[in-house]
Amino acid sequence: MSEMDIPNVNGSEFTESKMESEYNFLDLSQRIKRKSSIQLNEKPNLIFSQDNTISDEDNDNDSLHSFCASRRQKEKDKSDKISFSTLMFYSLPSFGKMSCLVLLNINSTLYYETLGASLLYMSFFVTLTRCLELIVKPLVAHISDEIKTKMGRRKPFMLIGCGFYALFLVLLFCPPSFRTSSKSLSVWFGIFFIFFFMAESVTIAPYLALGPELSSNSKEREKLYYFFYLFQYIGVLFAAAAPIIMNKIFSQCDCSYCTNFPLLLDVEKCMQNCQIICNLRANEKSFITLSVFIGLFFILTIILLSVNVQEKKGSFNKEKVSFVPSIHQLMNNKPFVTLIIPWICDVSIITIYSSMLPFFLNVIINPQKYCRENRIPLKDIQCSTNYYLGLSISVFFICCIISCNVWHYLVSRFGKIFCWRIFSLLCLFPFSLYLFCGVGTTNLLMFAAIVTSFPSGGSYLNDVVVSDAIEYDEFTSGKRTEGIYTVCSAFIPKFVSLFAQAIPLSLLSIIGFIPTENGYVHSQPLQVIYYLKTIFAIVPMILCVLSFYYKLKFPIKDEINEQIKNGIELQKTQFDLMKKDHVNYYKIFDPVYESKYISVIPNTDEFNVKNSIKTKDFLNHFYSYRFLFLIYKGELKELKKILKAIIVICSALGMISILILLYTFEYLSEQKYSFIPITDLFLITALIIVIILFYLKLKALNKVLDGEFELDTKLVKLFIFAKMKNNKELIYQEESKNGMKSRKENKLE
Repeated sequence: MSEMDIPNVNGSEFTESKMESEYNFLDLSQRIKRKSSIQLNEKPNLIFSQDNTISDEDNDNDSLHSFCASRRQKEKDKSDKISFSTLMFYSLPSFGKMSCLVLLNINSTLYYETLGASLLYMSFFVTLTRCLELIVKPLVAHISDEIKTKMGRRKPFMLIGCGFYALFLVLLFCPPSFRTSSKSLSVWFGIFFIFFFMAESVTIAPYLALGPELSSNSKEREKLYYFFYLFQYIGVLFAAAAPIIMNKIFSQCDCSYCTNFPLLLDVEKCMQNCQIICNLRANEKSFITLSVFIGLFFILTIILLSVNVQEKKGSFNKEKVSFVPSIHQLMNNKPFVTLIIPWICDVSIITIYSSMLPFFLNVIINPQKYCRENRIPLKDIQCSTNYYLGLSISVFFICCIISCNVWHYLVSRFGKIFCWRIFSLLCLFPFSLYLFCGVGTTNLLMFAAIVTSFPSGGSYLNDVVVSDAIEYDEFTSGKRTEGIYTVCSAFIPKFVSLFAQAIPLSLLSIIGFIPTENGYVHSQPLQVIYYLKTIFAIVPMILCVLSFYYKLKFPIKDEINEQIKNGIELQKTQFDLMKKDHVNYYKIFDPVYESKYISVIPNTDEFNVKNSIKTKDFLNHFYSYRFLFLIYKGELKELKKILKAIIVICSALGMISILILLYTFEYLSEQKYSFIPITDLFLITALIIVIILFYLKLKALNKVLDGEFELDTKLVKLFIFAKMKNNKELIYQEESKNGMKSRKENKLE
């Protein structure tokens, strides 16, 4: 469709005065029907325009309404407070969750690599898992947002998934004997790594979605995530320190056979090999014990949370939203979209630090090489990479717990938005210290870990800011969809780890990394050392600057949160009344962008309400303006052809990509070409997601073409009008285009 086919937002067909005369609307930004509702905020100009028009009858009841409003606000503030017991019950599972992630992200790859598993095959399976999560997590989140059970929306998923979560964690750390072939070990790792994260998708996504709905008060949410992250840090500390303690318990072994036959055996080499095998067996026993403990703890805390914490009631808008409209609703939330880039940067830093730290220790610090050069016995604890790995992580997270308290205090003094922005900038100095690390520089490593912990302690503010964006979404749509948002908050780290974990590991092999053999760490080529310093220090410094820059663009300030909260309460009091009065749309002042936001109510005189709701849900399947105007013109068959063509093209490309994957799968055993199947896997996942989305659009379109319901033509026109008026960029483009036309006409004249 050409640009000329798209009606101008200020054209004769979509002028605001004509739409208001044609449809029944209510301007909440200028007038309130006080006989049927009350004004919720004490300062009218916060939510409503200063030119409020109120009748004499309403003015007579000002004192009564002010009293009712004050009382209602106090009751609301009291219900928004989160009790200490709720804080504890919600935060406890985060201990088990983070302990699992530490064992998997830090210990699992290094553990399997020492057993002899292929680093390249493990990278492939990690990538495959993240790709599957791209598909599974949003679906689980959407179902948990829309489902209604006696137990609530979130608890059924949490209770069903926690058992499988614990089971697959234990099986992942119960590999076959270390004498098993490299491929068998890699496949075992891949199968249970995938199963674990599928169970994690079912359990953790609803659990995280429960947090933002516990309170609509920004300060209470900050306190909730403060405790949530404290327990996460304690969980990481436990998972880092426990393997060291468990190794000491299980590391006792008998190597006397080496000294019994001194003439037949090389005693020194025999003792070294015996100690290495002993350490491998100690690792196996300690990881199995820890995984069983963490799994049982997680099940117990999820049950306690489900029994003792009640879910809040849903949103005032009870309309069901399909999967595709929920994704479009998320992408229409501009404050949330501005968070994506800084979020990616922050998560990339954390993922690089956690996944590459074992290799940085093995290659750059290299305790074994230091011990060999200084004639220190290899069985000494200071020669163990695991010892320094556990020690550095323990020091880091002990200091994180302290710094988290410092950031909690700073938020109370300077506000969460200022603190959220500044912690990214403070990351520059700590990561610069890692450039000066070398063989045996363990003291510098410990100092760098301490300094890095201070800005990391403020990372809990990311979730607090996301909760503000969720509140804004309810303000504009009337729907609470915490699941789809928290899935993004849990999913973006998984997606970023495709680049921050899998790709650096693959490149490490391509560059020339020499794998550990039976616990013996080889000296690495110079290019591997330069690569690790670049990926571990320079890349995070660049990401810190980018994160700070994009955080400056986030529009929701601390003082606006209360205005958004009051706007939601106002809409709650008016929504049912507007449906009874057959109001087609209403306008409310948007304090974030300082403009009037238009919301459509699927409620007309000509059609029943169910039919109108189906029409609105159908229209929300289409994000593109060109698709919407095809629907407006009645060219549904033309739209169907376009959707089918996209699905066919993506399916053909997907089949070709699958054939390429099957053909190049053997390249995983070759360092130079291992990136081909991994990159191809990204492409297959992207194509599958596009096919699913457009298939769901086509399915919704077929319901209209098959006559399951008739489109409400008035609602179609109203929906396009509201979408165009709420999109400032489109209005600007249209006005610029009209301005250029008028200038050209003036020149011709």
